[in-house]
Amino acid sequence: IQHHDHRLSSFSHLCQTHTTMFRQSFRRGATVSPPTCNSAARLLRMCLASSPSRTFSSHDPFHNANSRVFNDATMKQYLPPQLYQSFSQMLRTTVPISDDEQDELAYHLQHWAMERGATTFSHLFTPIRGNSASRKEAFVARSKNGDLHREYIGRDLFRKERIAISSYPGQSNRVKASTLWDVTSPPFVLNQTLYMPAMCRTEFGTIDEKTPHLRSIKALREAAARLCSVMGSDGFENKQPVQKLRPKRITDLDDDSDGELGWGQHWTGNKHHSKHVPTSDLNDMNDGSGMSTKSQSNSQSDAANAAANAPLRVLSNVSWEQEFYLVPKQAYLKRPDLIQTQQTLVGAPPHKARFNHFFSKQPEIVQKFLNEVQSELWQVGVPLSSSLSEVSFGQHELCSSPVPSNVSADHNLLLKELMGSVSSKFGLYTIFHEKPFLTMQGSSTHMNWSIDSEDGVKMFEPGTDAASQTRFVVFIAALIRATHSHQDCIRVSCATAANDLRLASNDENPSTIISLSLGDTLTNYLKKIETSGEIIPKGFTDFKALSKQLKKSSDEVHRTSPFAFTNGSCFEFRCQGSSDNLNFPLCILNTILADSLDHFARELERGKSVSQVVVETLKQHSDIIYNGDCHSKSWEKEAQRRGLLNSLKSTPQAFQRFRDAKNKELFKRHKIFSPQELDIRSTVKTEQYIETFLSAASCMLELQWSHIIPAAENDTVSDLSLICRERKQKLLKQLDSATERLRTVYEGYPANEDPLERAFFCTKLWAEMDAVREIADAMEPLVSHDLWPLSKFRELLLAHDEVIERY
Repeated sequence: IQHHDHRLSSFSHLCQTHTTMFRQSFRRGATVSPPTCNSAARLLRMCLASSPSRTFSSHDPFHNANSRVFNDATMKQYLPPQLYQSFSQMLRTTVPISDDEQDELAYHLQHWAMERGATTFSHLFTPIRGNSASRKEAFVARSKNGDLHREYIGRDLFRKERIAISSYPGQSNRVKASTLWDVTSPPFVLNQTLYMPAMCRTEFGTIDEKTPHLRSIKALREAAARLCSVMGSDGFENKQPVQKLRPKRITDLDDDSDGELGWGQHWTGNKHHSKHVPTSDLNDMNDGSGMSTKSQSNSQSDAANAAANAPLRVLSNVSWEQEFYLVPKQAYLKRPDLIQTQQTLVGAPPHKARFNHFFSKQPEIVQKFLNEVQSELWQVGVPLSSSLSEVSFGQHELCSSPVPSNVSADHNLLLKELMGSVSSKFGLYTIFHEKPFLTMQGSSTHMNWSIDSEDGVKMFEPGTDAASQTRFVVFIAALIRATHSHQDCIRVSCATAANDLRLASNDENPSTIISLSLGDTLTNYLKKIETSGEIIPKGFTDFKALSKQLKKSSDEVHRTSPFAFTNGSCFEFRCQGSSDNLNFPLCILNTILADSLDHFARELERGKSVSQVVVETLKQHSDIIYNGDCHSKSWEKEAQRRGLLNSLKSTPQAFQRFRDAKNKELFKRHKIFSPQELDIRSTVKTEQYIETFLSAASCMLELQWSHIIPAAENDTVSDLSLICRERKQKLLKQLDSATERLRTVYEGYPANEDPLERAFFCTKLWAEMDAVREIADAMEPLVSHDLWPLSKFRELLLAHDEVIERY
């Protein structure tokens, strides 16, 4: 009762009376009467039942929430107050903590992880070639007498030097790489391993997706702060201006870098003194780690000065809607194409209606699986908020709550990896391919992207007064300019072989023509600004009513729009494929918006008014706004009339355009990619595109030769029907002929040609595969079910519980 006295004191006067009686009895050492004890016990049970911090039962799903993530609340509990204050100040001011503080932080972090059963640690990073990578290292050391004992790693827990397993693109030899903890993304414990979300860098450039993303966050923050300092209180708080002259750190890209030099040499006012310096992370901590060799006193002094002059800080926040297919594991194992390519290369679609599955009740086995995934993710701090059945059979969706964009990207990767391991326990397999079933709805990862200040002000939310409404219009205009000026970059951000198939399908997926959907209400409001020449047109004085009206515009956007204003305060990017890493598209969005904010700041510094800048932007770039059906033929003609890009229908075309000089200058100016890094990224992605198609073609040939054709030839049951036999024989001849044509094209692959030429060869290869598939799908219903060697779509999609039980 003494322990919960603070809860009793918040109850009614009756509770307070009982509390006083108990206190007086404790002081005197007297015994409280049984009726008073019983009455107090009843009140205590009521208090505990209503308290948000009540003691949970072991069956409470929230009992272990955040129990395996080293977040801010955990740091408060495990770190000494001074260390916690220093670390929090580092996150806010970007001034690194001292070596001693690093060692102390590492000790407490490792101790916390080992309490949760961790025996190893790993830096989890995201290479260009794949989704995630890591290398586990044990908390163990060998003594002189040969005994093994626990070892505290120290500050090496945050930074690891190692030799890359594979060669860096463009280098013939193995190169030295280092991984570095992204301090803005909290560590977590999973499967007895302490995972540290990290960046990876080499002496030649970046080889991961997170580093450019963190650079873009920094570029966006600096651009918004610059615009804030120019506009003053006109839409922003009157923060301190950005320091124009600042010492360069090891991580900054030198202004005169020509792509051969490393990312950001140590700057001392002289020329570069090192040809290759590890590539930048450029996150909040400048060098990405928040770790430095400064003394503690200097760090505290720098932190105090930085806090006093801190400009406006904006955050790129993201929530995602992850779509995926769930199929029975045993049915999946009977599909060589799914195993090798994650998509079905043949298969007749089910005959039930396609669009009666949305929001339908999920099978029992699926519900149990998603509940397990949700519980596991809550423990490591992933804020899953909802789940639902999607349009197609076997297709589902999980949604998250908004968090900083780099953390959200980490959460999305963790979701995919965890779902893959948990699904096996339930006899299921999770498919994240964008188009695993050609005739069914594709899968994507919709990103709800918003720009918010540190104190919670949403830049894309209509304002309730003149200043906040000005801020809203400025940021909307900046995004309009960014989308129109950099359509090619946005297209590149979602360009993969699998996503090309999804975007090309004429269903609810967005078009490859990039446009911005704002809704009719907001579009008309911007037109009035354009015609009136004022950022707040006359007659719009009731800002609260205007805010409500403009927020409703987010309900008017079309579902096929690639980029749409939603929820009244954010933009939904719908082009992203379901299997893709979110770091790259978020890097693109942050960078192009930062570029527009910088442009606005320059124009204002030249003496133009805010209204002039916004009106000029709307006049030059409003052609990107389109609120209609992006799959209609009329839109293609209209887009051509407006001069929008419609030539980047495939990944090779997109990445070829990505290499343009304007894009290299854009990413170099904001210190995101060097020209060399941009070229390497384009080459890697093009090679991945080629390998995807070659793997699918070889698998298609194997399916025909080893499975489908032998099954059709050995089927004697269906031959009892004359009509069936004749039709099957005809299809067999056609299938033999089509398969032979595919083999001829596949063996004619121009291995020695330019990567772009080899990529365009894949278009011809896919056309031949389509011809084979059409015949094989027509053959499927003519072959006896018992002899058909592959799992059919109805076994994969329509009856999870029944199929699992039967297998």
